[in-house]
Amino acid sequence: MENHGSILIENRKKAKMPEKKAKKGKLMGRNSPKDKPETKQEVFKRAFDDMCKGLNRFGPKEILNLMVIHSHRDDVVHQLLTRFPTVVALGDFLNTLPVHKVDKRTFRRLERSGCIV
Repeated sequence: MENHGSILIENRKKAKMPEKKAKKGKLMGRNSPKDKPETKQEVFKRAFDDMCKGLNRFGPKEILNLMVIHSHRDDVVHQLLTRFPTVVALGDFLNTLPVHKVDKRTFRRLERSGCIV
């Protein structure tokens, strides 16, 4: 019997402590304040960059469908939807141009001059 009691005590020590609960009105595990954009321009720039990444990955048809579905609920998506045809047309135009390979030194110089983002 003594061994059985000592096993229970050992098991209690090994048990994990419960995780902290979120305080009322706050969610745990969300972005910290430093990750949050400060201005509307930053919000729009981040959304625009994400839209362009999505175009490269999923294609214009799928991104257009997602934007149309969500544009009535989200103002940022609604604003992006007005720019969508221009971005797709520009991307289609740039795909027709030939690719020019450059060395690392020229690439860094073009980045510093602002030609490449």
